[in-house]
Amino acid sequence: MRYTITLLLLATGLTTLAADARHSLPIFFIPNAGEADPTIRYIAQTPGMTVGFTPDSAIFRIQGTQLRVDFAGASPNTAMAGTAEMPARANFLIGDDLAAWHTGVPTYGGVVYRGLYPGIDMQYTGSESQLKSEFLVEPGSNPSQIRLEYPADGQVSIDAHGDLVVHVATAELREQAPVAYQEWGGVRHTVRAGYRVVRGNTVAFDLGDYDRTLPLVIDPVISYSTYLGGTAMSAVTALTADASGNLYAAGWTEAIDFPVSNAIQAVNRGGVDVFVFKLNAAGNTLLYATYIGGRGDDRAAGIAVDSSGQIFLAGSTASADFRWRRPSARRSAARVTRSR
Repeated sequence: MRYTITLLLLATGLTTLAADARHSLPIFFIPNAGEADPTIRYIAQTPGMTVGFTPDSAIFRIQGTQLRVDFAGASPNTAMAGTAEMPARANFLIGDDLAAWHTGVPTYGGVVYRGLYPGIDMQYTGSESQLKSEFLVEPGSNPSQIRLEYPADGQVSIDAHGDLVVHVATAELREQAPVAYQEWGGVRHTVRAGYRVVRGNTVAFDLGDYDRTLPLVIDPVISYSTYLGGTAMSAVTALTADASGNLYAAGWTEAIDFPVSNAIQAVNRGGVDVFVFKLNAAGNTLLYATYIGGRGDDRAAGIAVDSSGQIFLAGSTASADFRWRRPSARRSAARVTRSR
């Protein structure tokens, strides 16, 4: 049997995110609220990949292929924290147990690893498809401690431009040649930097001379990933706009790593799940994002918005565990009718 659903979601209390100079959407770093393995503390998503951050690694999922980068020899006492908190909030409305739903999950512009190595912090930030890692080396600390260990079954190479290229199965991950610098007298001074394979698939930084009494920044950029395999099916099936020009979109996806406007979508509960999101009129700020689905086939078919900003989402589900009840009026309301 199938269920026809009509949903009313209130997108209130959401404020505009600051857009970057290129008017692109930011990458959101979201605490793992139970949507992924508990060893993963934060999750981020670009149009090409999903990344999970653990205290001693970063796990990249590129179109179904997993690529793990271990911070070899990292301190067991590393402290992780989100940085640059954003006004947007993420909601995970998955399954029939409302107690397991997570709403109002904070989003951040980055995540920092404090004390990853003695005297060395690292942070991840990014926008659009670019994810940037930055190592912050305190005066007197030794950057040769930094070791990036890639999968043993992968192929690691350094190309003619100094980029680090890692192939694993059908995925390719590329990190631009690193930039290193120090600042004094209000001026940034470049330090020669490159990658060096020290053994197997373990990579370190090869640095030129620098002043060890001053802080050092090493700044590689994960510039892009490519798909060498196929992609799961996804579709935007409904669009609308409000009087202010904000865009609302809904659809369905089979992919567990489908990039919904850079919003995190950590779990596909069934073979096909619904997505719905809201963008500002300029198209550069994500105001609202929700992932909805049970264990069966869930699809959005239509979307509308009224003058007060309330979103009406219509669709269908074959999920036996897709059950709704009426929560408080400030969060959402729903009406479910069943047809045979």
